[in-house]
Amino acid sequence: MGSRINFIFVLGIFSAVILFSCFADASLACGQVNSTGGMEPQWMKVRIYSQDKNNFTTCSVSPSENKFCCDTEKIFGNNWAAGKQVIGGIFNEAGYFAGPVSLYTSGEGYDVFPLMELKKAIILNNLSKVVFSNEPRFLLNARFSNPFNFTKVQTNGEIKDLCNCDEYVEYINGSFGMNSFKITAGDGQREFVENFVVAILKSFEFNRTIECEKCKNNLVKSDKEAVIKLSVSLSHPVEGMELKEYVPKDFDILETDGQIREYSETHNVIIWNVSGKIVSKSYKVRSPKVSFFPRKYVFRSELEDALLREDKITVSRFFSFWSFDEGIEFKQVKKQVYSRVSPSSPLVFKFKNKEIIRIAIFPKKTINAAEFSVEEYQGDIEEDEVNYYSLDTNIETEDIEKIFVEFRVPKNYSGNLSLYVFENGWEEWEDSQIKVSGEDKEYVYYQAYVPSIKKIALVGKEEGAFKDFLRIFG
Repeated sequence: MGSRINFIFVLGIFSAVILFSCFADASLACGQVNSTGGMEPQWMKVRIYSQDKNNFTTCSVSPSENKFCCDTEKIFGNNWAAGKQVIGGIFNEAGYFAGPVSLYTSGEGYDVFPLMELKKAIILNNLSKVVFSNEPRFLLNARFSNPFNFTKVQTNGEIKDLCNCDEYVEYINGSFGMNSFKITAGDGQREFVENFVVAILKSFEFNRTIECEKCKNNLVKSDKEAVIKLSVSLSHPVEGMELKEYVPKDFDILETDGQIREYSETHNVIIWNVSGKIVSKSYKVRSPKVSFFPRKYVFRSELEDALLREDKITVSRFFSFWSFDEGIEFKQVKKQVYSRVSPSSPLVFKFKNKEIIRIAIFPKKTINAAEFSVEEYQGDIEEDEVNYYSLDTNIETEDIEKIFVEFRVPKNYSGNLSLYVFENGWEEWEDSQIKVSGEDKEYVYYQAYVPSIKKIALVGKEEGAFKDFLRIFG
């Protein structure tokens, strides 16, 4: 596309940005919330009050630069004039708080709070839901944000003081099997609570077997169907845990009763929700076609984030020596977290200094602790330049109403643009309609609505390139 345009697309759909209308007779208290700790403040409720905390009003943080404006006239029982103190803050939005901050009204109808920092009251570091140990205890590594330093812990119903501190790194006693914990942090007037469960296990036994034509140990013939069986024996029963099987993408997953998700450029993951001491699962795959040399692929099994075993399976057409190792990519993808989204308050993901400006997801219902991330893959098809995007969110596909994307292209770009959505891997795709939404001195702006699809391709075609994109893709 001349100078290459790096389009970035994300699962989502942009909702309306809140527009604040400043009327001459209003008394507005406005401000901005800084995002920290991975949580986005958009749509969180800011509470403002004067002398009496029980008389207050609220307004929402806009996705537009995380700004807000509350109408102080809506606070019951207050006669407003210049010099009145107004206090504002966010509290207990999914364990986060901001402020309090204050201002004195100027009487000019519009006043601005100091910048607020959104913080998490209780931060649990490196917390694992499954711990293998010879003793019924686990290491608690926690931090507490000021002023919420008076802490206590409840273990399986028993409450005890933890510390008056901003950091705690000590072993916590529990019992073998499932344990429920509740951490409380307060400042003498307000409290935050964090609940979590930990399975403390002494030991486990794991076995992976492969059943197929001419299988031998961890050797599979090229382009053959195979059934892979997993068996896990735990020292103590668990409840509601995730068993994860990481499968190389070169293997087609033909049958499974688990949930399939894309994990990395090289692997998909099958997830089962399991309970009990003995767990047995199986799934069917078709091995990849290999040429003269065999290839090794890594399969990995985890219970939550605890490694059970990693096996290398060789796929061979003729012989099994001199095989190339495909390896495995277990890279951590950082997800944006949103306190609460709903049909009227969608998840809005924004980019800085990119061609894609924003994406928004419109859910069909209210979703708490929504997560979102995106992976980008680039490629060329003849003279076309293609950027593929794999979108990840914990909002189920059936709970997404629609997705919106807005992007920009330099005005000196003379090629054609296409946006494609993929419904089945990267194989089945459909053209989406894009339209011009505006322009400025440098860019032309486009927008599009797409269905709840998690794989996208943006294609730029130079003038004189192949006109039939269907033929190129086929």
